[in-house]
Amino acid sequence: MNDPRPAVGDQLIARLGNGSGASIMAIEETGVSSLDELGQRRLVWALARLDSVKARELTRPFLRASDSLVRLAAIHSTSLHRDTGAMSELLRLLSTDVVSNRRATAEALGRLKQAQAIPGLMAQLAQAHDRVFEHSLIYALIEIGLTDQVAAGLESQNELVHVGALVALDQLNAASVGGEHLVRALRGVRGSTRRKARWILGNRPNLGTALLPVLRSWLLDSSERGFDSVSYTHLTLPTIYSV
Repeated sequence: MNDPRPAVGDQLIARLGNGSGASIMAIEETGVSSLDELGQRRLVWALARLDSVKARELTRPFLRASDSLVRLAAIHSTSLHRDTGAMSELLRLLSTDVVSNRRATAEALGRLKQAQAIPGLMAQLAQAHDRVFEHSLIYALIEIGLTDQVAAGLESQNELVHVGALVALDQLNAASVGGEHLVRALRGVRGSTRRKARWILGNRPNLGTALLPVLRSWLLDSSERGFDSVSYTHLTLPTIYSV
């Protein structure tokens, strides 16, 4: 398994991942301590080819491997097979691993569709400074699809959590998205928050009436934060006339 030649590694993965009971026995007999990082990754990918409870059990310890690429392979395998038995490990990795692995972990948690993942995803939104990681977190919330639990994020005082929940709920066509939530986002400190609010307004022009007080104040003082976020083309005609 430690052989550096790619062709040898591919053959080993194919043989061990052929789906037979002998494959599992061979993998169990393999001394993990004797494997380097390359050998461990190959072993994880061989296990990923096996659709069995035992293969999932043998994969989970690699979520604690010292090498980040070995952990990444185990995360992808867990995601592929939707292994709910790895939930606690995935939640730990979501907050402790390198950013690239945390993105993959968010994807895995979304595929598992478990409510217990939502608080952890929200907590990471509060400190997501990587745009791709933020997208992964929001998409995981959308995949889980539990609107009542996601809606709790609308009450968060953290701007990133609030707008992340707002985007997820918009994509889930949730009725809990209200004009007051959109107004708060349009007044956000971050330009990215205001852009997301403008995009949501484009999807829900019927919420424009809730913006009337804000729009009037912007017309009087264009320097007020958020003025740059609104495109009047997003609003319904009655709303525009009311302004």
